[in-house]
Amino acid sequence: MRCSQVSRLFRQITGDPLLYVTLKLDSLFHLVNNQTVKFLMSRCFLLRYLDLSICGNYGRLTPVTLRTFIYARGSKLTNLILSNCHIATKTVLLAIARTCQYLVDLDLSNCHIMLKNHP
Repeated sequence: MRCSQVSRLFRQITGDPLLYVTLKLDSLFHLVNNQTVKFLMSRCFLLRYLDLSICGNYGRLTPVTLRTFIYARGSKLTNLILSNCHIATKTVLLAIARTCQYLVDLDLSNCHIMLKNHP
C-alpha cells in the first residue's frame, strides 16, 4: 500500500508473509472490498486466522473474489470467521470444504444467504 512506497527496505518489510498470519478485518468492514482481498492474496502465504465478519454485506466484496482467495490462500487456515457475512454462498462453502484441510474453527453465524438458492 502507500507505506510500502517509502523505500525499498520498507517495501520488503511490509511484504513479509509473517505479518499476514492473522488477519482481523471485521473492524474495517466498511473498507474491505475486492481490491483489498486481491492485494492481500499476494502476501498471505502463511495465513492461519482470517476474520471477515460483516465484510461484503454491501456488494463491495463478491463471493467470487472470496472463493478465489480461499482456493489460493486457504490451505493453511485453522480459523475462519465469516459471521454476518452475506457473501458466504454455496460456492464459497465448497471452496472451504475442498481447500481448508486444517480448519478447526469455522464461524458462519448469521450467514442467511446460504439458505437461499444462490450459486
